Amino acid sequence: MLKARNKKLSLLLVLAMLMTMFAGIGTASAANADYAVPSTPSITEGDGKDLGTIFVTIEESEMLGSGQWLLVNLPSGCEINTFDVQTVKGNVYIAKSIQSSARSLEIYVTSTGDDEARFKININADVENVSGDLTAVLAGPIGTFFPRFVVTLAKVVGTTGEAEASIQSVKSISEGTNNEIDIITIEEKTAGTIKEDTVIKVELPKGFAWSSNNVAVAGAWGLAGHELNKATSGSDRDLVIKFNAAAGAFQPSVGTPGRIALGNDPTNKLFVDVEDNAKLGEVEAKITVKEGSKTILSTNLLIANYSDFDVQVNEDTVEEVFAGQFDVELGTFFIEEGVGGSILPDRTIILDLPAGVKWITNDDINDDGDKTLAYEPTNTKKKGDNVLGSWSLIPSSKAKSIRTTTTGLSNNALKVLIEDIRVKIEPDFEGDLEITVRGTAGVEGTVKVAKVVKPVKLGAKDVANVVIGQANQKAANILIVENGVEAIMDDSDNNEIVLELEKGVRFSSKPTVKVAEGDLEIDSSKLVSNDEALRLVVKYASSKEASTIEISNVDLTVDRTVPVGALKAYIRSAEDNGGNSAIDETNSDKSPGNVVIANVVTPADGGLSGEFKINSNIYYVNGVAKVMDVAPYIKGDRTYTPMRYVAEMIGAEVVWDDAARTVTLTKGDDVVVFTIGSETYTVNGEAMTADVAPEITNGRTMLPARFVAEAFGAVVGWDPATRTVIISQ
Repeated sequence: MLKARNKKLSLLLVLAMLMTMFAGIGTASAANADYAVPSTPSITEGDGKDLGTIFVTIEESEMLGSGQWLLVNLPSGCEINTFDVQTVKGNVYIAKSIQSSARSLEIYVTSTGDDEARFKININADVENVSGDLTAVLAGPIGTFFPRFVVTLAKVVGTTGEAEASIQSVKSISEGTNNEIDIITIEEKTAGTIKEDTVIKVELPKGFAWSSNNVAVAGAWGLAGHELNKATSGSDRDLVIKFNAAAGAFQPSVGTPGRIALGNDPTNKLFVDVEDNAKLGEVEAKITVKEGSKTILSTNLLIANYSDFDVQVNEDTVEEVFAGQFDVELGTFFIEEGVGGSILPDRTIILDLPAGVKWITNDDINDDGDKTLAYEPTNTKKKGDNVLGSWSLIPSSKAKSIRTTTTGLSNNALKVLIEDIRVKIEPDFEGDLEITVRGTAGVEGTVKVAKVVKPVKLGAKDVANVVIGQANQKAANILIVENGVEAIMDDSDNNEIVLELEKGVRFSSKPTVKVAEGDLEIDSSKLVSNDEALRLVVKYASSKEASTIEISNVDLTVDRTVPVGALKAYIRSAEDNGGNSAIDETNSDKSPGNVVIANVVTPADGGLSGEFKINSNIYYVNGVAKVMDVAPYIKGDRTYTPMRYVAEMIGAEVVWDDAARTVTLTKGDDVVVFTIGSETYTVNGEAMTADVAPEITNGRTMLPARFVAEAFGAVVGWDPATRTVIISQ
């Protein structure tokens, strides 16, 4: 038990020692004293370097008692030249301060008061073979008043590359003379880097030349107010700045690094001429700073962008929106000048919407005859001077076009974001919504701002033939499938769906309506418009997943005036039938969709045509598209089609015998039997031979369509151009 207790005690002592050893760098905080170095200068190796000032704060000076020792140790490679210790605050007294070794100080501190006190330590040292952070260790004797801590007194940097070049902003320039370049700055990393024999050279690339070598040069930071005695020279591509001691007393920076600004005087800015052989794009200048043969800085700096006088219309954001919506916010786009002044003043910029999309007028909202623009797009300046005015509707455009008039020239290349674009979209619009930009201001282009999808798509199950002049004929089940959650609306102004038949066709009875998928709810349904339309009232819109409405038991009465061919059902505006649309807010007469629900034939018409396309799971029966769960394919120069779909299209019943692995097809008195893997099959008991055997692919029996179709008297053809099997009877 005693050993275990001693082990625990030892661990605690070790942890306490570690916490003392690994104190952070910067500001030290302990119960007795705080250490801080507010500013750490950047220095180079050499003699006589001023290090950062150490401030020591004692919270309760009476705790010093009769006096305490503080030790300051510099790292290897440093030798103390001079030092100074002074009281800054309170009744602290520096009784002794001695240099105990080449890189160590010992300071004895006492106090005659009990409040907070502070003193500071300044050190000048010779620095050799030190790089990066130059740190000092501060501590009192073990177990005494002052805690142990490490502080950073300076950052030692190398002797080359000790300056940086930058530019205030990168301007766009164009062909011609006197293109303004922004202020170029050379910044010392270490005070005193730029001396009387320093030479700065700014070299332009081929095709560019300095308009003048009379350029303003000014000092800042550590060089603020200093006499630089500069002389600028050079020609064409080179600009040279020299600091010559013979011209006067050059004053390098001391303590604080300096900055030199080129072209900071409004009367002596930097200007560049662009020649015929200049290359479009980024313009980089090579900047070198030398002191005799020593290179202080050598770098390439981007100073300008050389552009043509052109204007671009560029896409920013593209929104996905539903058709049939009244107030839709589209995506955004940019109008961007290559060079300031490319957009001409007092000219027009026009935004044209495509067919099926319109700007919203006040009359659309208030029904008051006011055809002015209700929602004006916002012009948000990103750079340059915004010269676009307010937007207004062009009266003769039928709400298709708006325009603005430019108010002046932009001094710098303009980039403006066109946003808050609000429109109404007719229910039959689908696909990319692009705005065309044109006018007399020189702005032209087309930009995509939205992807428009119809709120619903219609489908049909089991499309059948209906005969002219007969009643109570079954048509396909109709599917209304949402393309997204809440695509079908449920508010009191928009909560009805109207499904309308073609002229001359009526519902024989009210169909059955149910929600097959999703959480949309139907409140009621009834026949309207002399039974030529079915109206559904939506109780609750979908909220979690897009829904599918299935309309079944669709029985039709077909008038003798109805033409032969595909018979369609249409989604129509509910307003046309005395209601309000859950799919279309725009009061449009356009339909957002239709679907073939039957094929109209004459009483004597028994013809049949079918098409199966290679690698497609869509096939056609009498021109009506249907879906199968496997696609035809080519194997050994023969086309394989799914036997069940071919047989059922012809009107044959299909029976599969799993034990015998046979497929039996029956139509009237005709019976055809195929066996998987066998080239022999029977037609009404008579053995026949095919050149290939039936095979199973993806759970379906596949065989060239010819053997099935011809067994029941149909004719099979092949269209090599479209790779389609054609069956007719």
